[in-house]
Amino acid sequence: MLIIQSNGRLGNQLFQLAFALTERGEREWLVLYDFNEALSACAVSSRSILRIPRTSKWMHRLFNRVLLPMGRLLGRSRVFGRIEPDYHLEADRRVDTGGIRKQGGILPVTFVDLGYYQNAERSAAAVKQLHINGASIEQARVWLSAVVEPRLVPVFVHIRRGDYLEYKIFHNQAAVLPNEYYRAAMARITRTIPNAFFCILSDDVAYARDFAVNCPRSCVSENSQEIDLAIMSLCHTGVLSASSFAWWGSMFSHPREQLPIAPHYWLGWAAERWYPKGLESSSLDWLNFNLIDDAS
Repeated sequence: MLIIQSNGRLGNQLFQLAFALTERGEREWLVLYDFNEALSACAVSSRSILRIPRTSKWMHRLFNRVLLPMGRLLGRSRVFGRIEPDYHLEADRRVDTGGIRKQGGILPVTFVDLGYYQNAERSAAAVKQLHINGASIEQARVWLSAVVEPRLVPVFVHIRRGDYLEYKIFHNQAAVLPNEYYRAAMARITRTIPNAFFCILSDDVAYARDFAVNCPRSCVSENSQEIDLAIMSLCHTGVLSASSFAWWGSMFSHPREQLPIAPHYWLGWAAERWYPKGLESSSLDWLNFNLIDDAS
């Protein structure tokens, strides 16, 4: 039995779900706690899964204050097996190496400690077992047919703002990407797909509207995250922010003329260092913003 609790919102939950699906044994039960957002957006075509939704704040407190510490204790004492993210210290800060630490236990139970578990190979393997909710797909099709003329090709652009405005990487390097990155990526796509229509999605709709003012063939989505995920899956290609949500939008899509474009080094784009490691993927076209004049 493999037990895992979610950490973060939809995109992060999908990474953790992908990790669990690819880590568990062929006949091993998988226990998922608080994967409400991931399991609302996607169905899992895999058996032997026990889903425990987060139904109340009391249940969440019970899990975090009793069951989670107990699982860690039993893992450290090797009664349970244990999996945890691998970190190292850098400038007094824990930096995710992209790896994991594993140890076996006496009982056939493995406790997965809190982490993000972002990995390109695991997500590519697990996406075959994940299917976007059919109702969300249908609503995404309706939205696209309403805003995109038949002669145009839908392309998504995901702009991540929100907590990224304060989030710093490697010696206070910014995580949020500048508009120049998005415009360079859109220009690259337009050269390959001259009739591209850009579907702009963001956690900051007002900012996205301002950005779209200078994009004549575009529309800003104001749909739910489940429908936005479905919209990305139906687009021919896209422009990713350094966001796990955008990553999964590209994973569910079926690129045709152009691979989806993503920021080289992901969250570490400003420092030119991969963060987290393990996300390098040949299924994306990596744009190095620091060489934007050459790369665009």
